[in-house]
Amino acid sequence: MSRSGMGISHQHEVAMTYQVVCSPRRTTVSLQVSREGVTVRCPTGIPLAKVEALVFEHRDWIRRKQAELAERPLPLPRTFADGEMFLYLGDPLQLQRDPAGAAIRREAGILLVPNGEAHVVKALISEWYVAQAQVVIPQRVEHYRHQLGVGMPPVLIRNPRKRWGSCNTKGELRFNWRIMMAPLQVLDYVVVHELCHLRHLNHSRQFWACVGSLLPDYQDRKHLLKQISHRLDL
Repeated sequence: MSRSGMGISHQHEVAMTYQVVCSPRRTTVSLQVSREGVTVRCPTGIPLAKVEALVFEHRDWIRRKQAELAERPLPLPRTFADGEMFLYLGDPLQLQRDPAGAAIRREAGILLVPNGEAHVVKALISEWYVAQAQVVIPQRVEHYRHQLGVGMPPVLIRNPRKRWGSCNTKGELRFNWRIMMAPLQVLDYVVVHELCHLRHLNHSRQFWACVGSLLPDYQDRKHLLKQISHRLDL
């Protein structure tokens, strides 16, 4: 069960609207800023006064994030026409219709897709990314879990709108298939981030030390993900 609601922080005459999403599975509080608004994710039962205080405490950070989003150009709507560009592990692929083709295939910078209406082609491309993720991401998890000294966790490919990855209390790692559009160095950051949650189900100093032990340049990778995230979609 989860509980959600809206809140407005009025501390010291500063008004800020945000959504509160509570879950019994959460043990920490997190803030997320997107074009849709501010979301506070927290454990069930946390006093709303504490949530309001947290929003007020981070008001400058929230406004910086909102300003960054406002300056970031919105991606152009997809038409799924010949010549349109898509990303695969950071490399561009040019869409090309293949009237004789029965399935999507990648050949030397070309993404060949069967003919069809735009919504059909979009669905086919989404399925193709999912299929690639189901192969590549477990390989990257396998690579880094050896370095971390943990067993191979269950790896699930999902379709969330606001998360690149997650780790639950069962030790399952879930990944957004859209991360397959990012460069490998960014994909690896998301993989390592979630793997370290197997050791630390929080964002403590120990957690970030774990990430840094596997990826000393993780902050650069994290920053790059933020810079390109608006391009990683269909």
